[in-house]
Amino acid sequence: SALLTHKEANMNPLAWIPVAIAVLQVIKENWDD
Repeated sequence: SALLTHKEANMNPLAWIPVAIAVLQVIKENWDD
């Protein structure tokens, strides 16, 4: 989530995995269009 602060992201790097996956899926969908 964009609400995560840098400190929270550094403390919980695994929290960014589903975020990265979702972003990549959106990018792929945009490219497929």
